Amino acid sequence: MDGQLGTWVARNGFGLPYHHATIESDRHDGVVRVSSQRDRRSRSGPSARFEATYRPDADAEPTEADPDSVEAFLIERTDYFVAAGPDLQRTATLLRTIDSEPSTPNSSSEPSMFVGAARHDPWPLLPVEATIDRN
Repeated sequence: MDGQLGTWVARNGFGLPYHHATIESDRHDGVVRVSSQRDRRSRSGPSARFEATYRPDADAEPTEADPDSVEAFLIERTDYFVAAGPDLQRTATLLRTIDSEPSTPNSSSEPSMFVGAARHDPWPLLPVEATIDRN
């Protein structure tokens, strides 16, 4: 799905706090440069910019984080929590993606909390030298 369309669907269909950004990356002589920019051209949140460079250790083999390590804790987060306003509740009901009732809000105008999990194989990790130029 296109980035702008995906962002629009997430924001308007599910009430998720997604924001469209322009992301670029390039590799030259083993150095990877990444930049991300979000302009305040619409109601999609405040402007934001991120720029970084990194160089993977060319001699290292990819590894997986030890399940009990701080690396695994920081990298392998798979659960997400979303305050489900009326947009998400309506869409989830229409798509029949609710297996059980969401947490009960104090009043009908308060959002419920939805919990989900993103499933994926463990991320391959390499040591790198990195510099964050702008955040």
